[in-house]
Amino acid sequence: GEPSRGVPGSAAARAAGEKLTELADTLEPLLVYAWRRHLSAAIARMVADAEPSADHEGVFRVVGFADLVSFTALVRRLSEHQLVQVVQRFEALASEVIAAHGGRVIKTVGDEVLYVTIGTPPAAAIALDLVDAIKEDDILPKVRVGMASGQVVSRLGDVFGTTVNRASRLTAVARPNTVVVDDAVATALSSVSGFEMAQLPPRTLRGLGRITPWRLQRAGASGRRGRSDSGSATTT
Repeated sequence: GEPSRGVPGSAAARAAGEKLTELADTLEPLLVYAWRRHLSAAIARMVADAEPSADHEGVFRVVGFADLVSFTALVRRLSEHQLVQVVQRFEALASEVIAAHGGRVIKTVGDEVLYVTIGTPPAAAIALDLVDAIKEDDILPKVRVGMASGQVVSRLGDVFGTTVNRASRLTAVARPNTVVVDDAVATALSSVSGFEMAQLPPRTLRGLGRITPWRLQRAGASGRRGRSDSGSATTT
């Protein structure tokens, strides 16, 4: 009978096999290069997490939370199959963006992704790219991102501490399709081209006290960068 849809015929399979064999030598250097880059990044993270201070004060990280908006309502509306598609799409897209900027996915929990970076600019690029990518995706709802930087305790692949809690709380006050960061992140990005921050009204966050959040966005066409204390900033 006819071959099943999506399954190549014998002639096509042989042709594909021959072509892949021809390309093996050409692809080998590229595969080795990619493997070396991944290995180098893994070693760098392992060494950084094993800093002498890790057992006491922790290590410095920028922590980001990406959270799908109105996920509970989505759960009620979608079938189980559709919900699985949404979650898998979110996890795959987030992992791709985070890896592209050298970040590390700590964990994914349905509608939320927790990631860390060592540097602040990569974390900011991840957050903004995530918002843009998900905004253009037809399957996914809107997303919001919260970021904070400081000391974290790294254990068994997870991270803990006040910095992680602060990033999570900032995510909760962010509006859809926006990125909200703490003062430490805003200060670190104030002299970095490509980003600009607008100060938001101070907020009292449970367990963290009163902090000043900032809305992060890409620099405008004028190339303006740094922090703006304009009172016209949108509140969360």
